[in-house]
Amino acid sequence: MEEPEIRTAAKPSINIQELKFKSVFNLNEIKNGNPSPGNEVNSNKDEGQYENAGELKEEDVLNAVRSYAEKKQEEGAKQLFVTLTTSTITFKDNVISLYLTNATQMEKIQNMKQELLDEIRKSLKDNRVSLEVSMTKTESVTKAYKPSDIFKTMIEKNPALNDLKKRFDLEIDY
Repeated sequence: MEEPEIRTAAKPSINIQELKFKSVFNLNEIKNGNPSPGNEVNSNKDEGQYENAGELKEEDVLNAVRSYAEKKQEEGAKQLFVTLTTSTITFKDNVISLYLTNATQMEKIQNMKQELLDEIRKSLKDNRVSLEVSMTKTESVTKAYKPSDIFKTMIEKNPALNDLKKRFDLEIDY
């Protein structure tokens, strides 16, 4: 018995630049065998690359955040609109600092931080921009309800009241 001859097929050479890799795919496209055009990584439109020759101004950044907030309000995200329009925003060294007042706002912004940053970068056409979110420290002011507490706050404003109380032997409690 003769052994069968095994033939190997020569592999065609393929240039890697000719291949078009998709960054996004749809299972229905694969199933049907017709991929949609425009999803190739090797396409000419580099959406992730922005070139901004000039320096950004804080006013430009504030306008970008405001326009994003208005867009979200039109979509029905009123709480996000209020958060972005009432919070303190500063811009220095390509870092946008967003100062929030409570933990609920912080959680809401953290959940959509990347989307916010992407939209701001797209609006400003600058990928160097980054976003920093933090909480502002607010002093808790206690409201005086008892007469003795009210008198203590009055003494802080005007120490001469304590001298009057001692001189006339006044009592504060009713």
